[in-house]
Amino acid sequence: MKREDIFVELVSGEKRRIRLLLPEHIKAGEKLPVLYMFDGQNLFEKEESYGGVTWGVQEALEALLERKNAVPMAVVGIDNAKGQRLDEYGPWPFTVENHSSAGEGDRFAKHFIEKILPFLEKEYPLKTEREY
Repeated sequence: MKREDIFVELVSGEKRRIRLLLPEHIKAGEKLPVLYMFDGQNLFEKEESYGGVTWGVQEALEALLERKNAVPMAVVGIDNAKGQRLDEYGPWPFTVENHSSAGEGDRFAKHFIEKILPFLEKEYPLKTEREY
């Protein structure tokens, strides 16, 4: 599998890293099922992950593919907003103990669906149907 990083602009104007994992060889015209994941900095490299622990996504997918328990697919991981992570992901404002959110999840989701997904689907061979 091969890795690629790109940067996209968010609604705030901030540039954010998107980490892609793609099969090494893709046939001309082939479109891939895709798994979208958040907290992208945790997916692949322990050096960049929160707390120095990776989720091992590439290793898990490669093991599943080797056992023929998965189909070749793309994995797309968008990094979180670090200190504003809960603001960006939270669906409504809340405060619980020492954690709080401004509840901007709807704004982030709308931008992701309307801007980032179409860009990715245009630039990469990703299936766009909901089941993929």
